[in-house]
Amino acid sequence: MINKRLVWVALVFYGLHAHVCAMQQDPSLVNDAIARMAALKTKPDSLTSLLTKTDIHVGRDKVVTTVTDIWYYPTKTLVQDSGYESIYFRQGFELLEVVSAASVSPAGAVRWAEDKHVKILDTDAYNSFSDTKQVVVSYPGLEEGGVTVIKYTVEESLAALEGVWSYISYPQRHADFLSYHFSISWEDASPVYHSVNSEFVHCDQDNRRVVCTGENIPPVHTDDVVEWDDELGSVTVSTINSWDRVRQVIAKGFKQAQTSVPDIRQQVVQLTKYDETIEQKIASVFSFVAQDIRYVSMSEADHAYVPHSAASTLAERYGDCKDKTSLLIAMLSELGITAEPVLVNTDRMSVENVLLPAVTLFDHVVACFALDGSQYCLDPTDVSTAWEQVSDWIQNKVSLPLYSDSSLTNLHADTYRYKLTVTSTITLTEDGGQREDQIVEYGGEYESEIRDSLLGKSEDEREEWGIELYEDVVGSGDETSVVFTGSDQLSAGLSSQTQSVFPSYFDPSQEIDLQEIDAWISYELGTIDNNNSEYAHFFPGSKVVTTYSFQWPAAWDINLYPGSLNLQHELGHYTRSVSRGEVVDGMASMIVVSEMAIPAGWISAKQNKMLQQLVAKFKAQTPMFIGRKK
Repeated sequence: MINKRLVWVALVFYGLHAHVCAMQQDPSLVNDAIARMAALKTKPDSLTSLLTKTDIHVGRDKVVTTVTDIWYYPTKTLVQDSGYESIYFRQGFELLEVVSAASVSPAGAVRWAEDKHVKILDTDAYNSFSDTKQVVVSYPGLEEGGVTVIKYTVEESLAALEGVWSYISYPQRHADFLSYHFSISWEDASPVYHSVNSEFVHCDQDNRRVVCTGENIPPVHTDDVVEWDDELGSVTVSTINSWDRVRQVIAKGFKQAQTSVPDIRQQVVQLTKYDETIEQKIASVFSFVAQDIRYVSMSEADHAYVPHSAASTLAERYGDCKDKTSLLIAMLSELGITAEPVLVNTDRMSVENVLLPAVTLFDHVVACFALDGSQYCLDPTDVSTAWEQVSDWIQNKVSLPLYSDSSLTNLHADTYRYKLTVTSTITLTEDGGQREDQIVEYGGEYESEIRDSLLGKSEDEREEWGIELYEDVVGSGDETSVVFTGSDQLSAGLSSQTQSVFPSYFDPSQEIDLQEIDAWISYELGTIDNNNSEYAHFFPGSKVVTTYSFQWPAAWDINLYPGSLNLQHELGHYTRSVSRGEVVDGMASMIVVSEMAIPAGWISAKQNKMLQQLVAKFKAQTPMFIGRKK
């Protein structure tokens, strides 16, 4: 089953006004739909595009885009799930007009959409540049075996965009496309560049017009972990061919917004008055902007890509990613740190698949700077990630620095994005029970996830949540307590300390055969699971280091111990060392140190099968056996 919300890839609009009333009844659209349905030699058994047509004209002062789509619905389920059209748009530069929309039954009955069949929804995505709106046209009278047709136009002001405009069309998506048509024309004063990397279309240029067509384009194969903007071929058009022009448009707005004012200086002084080191000061400033300046999309009119002034963001105590980043840069400047805004595309990792320079390529911005030889990129919309770490959702994503001459690049990606260091002391008691004292240090994205889960919870609620986590990973004891440290400051260093008592579960006077699972390594291996068979994916990297200190009465005469490990593979390793300690106060001891590590990197579809086999092999080694045979 295909949902059209997954099919609708190509058209993401950046507009303010949507005209949806008094739609026309255009018989030519319906006649075209009926003719295309009649021409089908066999009826498709899945949601199918009979026509997707986009015609764009770039004038001297505006761009007009006309879209026509015809869809065929073979089943009742698809009518239920996908009997509507979604058009996304953002505030700023457009007039969106739904010209005509209708459904046609298999018998040829036509139902025209009216204004009552249209809704405008607020679908703002947190962290993004703008407050996204969604026009939803619910097709009246749609039946199994019927078709829908829609035509709409979008006008954009080139003046408002400072002449920097671009558009990306994807010929292949998640459904069959029987007829694809894309054209763009322009006037002499408005040169347009184009680039194509789709195998399914052919493009021709004639003077000031480019036409791309394709027939019977199959749906994309799906995988669990895919950045579709990296994988899908596209037709890209743009009014510019230089990334420097993108910088010119956006960078000047950031520089104007970051003018220092007394209020900003005073706020920085107040926030950092008890801090001694520059790292502590950065943490205080970053925590304030991330957690005290709330996220509100503010991309109206002149602020689709340009932030409001840092002073106004501080005064209002809200803003979007542009505004929060601009304020953070201004506050860091008061600490003597020169940071620059860096644009980010949160849906792309492949620089090579970006065909042309475009402002609209980016949907996010962060603040980056160098300190003591290291590079840091801070996302002030992320309320849980320490300033020393790059937020999980933007690591390795396509980015463009605005102040430097750097080319399009990828943001930093940690070698191990998920990190855990676990120290456990397990004391086996005379009655055959045990006590466990455990400290877990969370690193990378685990630190962010734990901190995010603890936000807004009382101390009792935090302990209750921590006990549930411990029981899920390790086991349920009779008496368990958990204390978290470092959860309230956006600086690296979050840990939990757990104490748990387990009642008697074996008889020490008999043959002893105990099994202790290396629980956190087993847990982490359980998260590395996907069925990618078509596409490569970027594996984020995992590393878990555990130290188990076992103690037991020396009189038990334990003579069976865990074996050492040294499993090495091109994708990762799992090692374990075992050492026996001296008898102290009648207690014998043993220390087991293990490390499981699979570094970040691109995993091909072929390697992914190997990765899943490796994970299964590693997981089989997580039990640690301790015992005595008589």
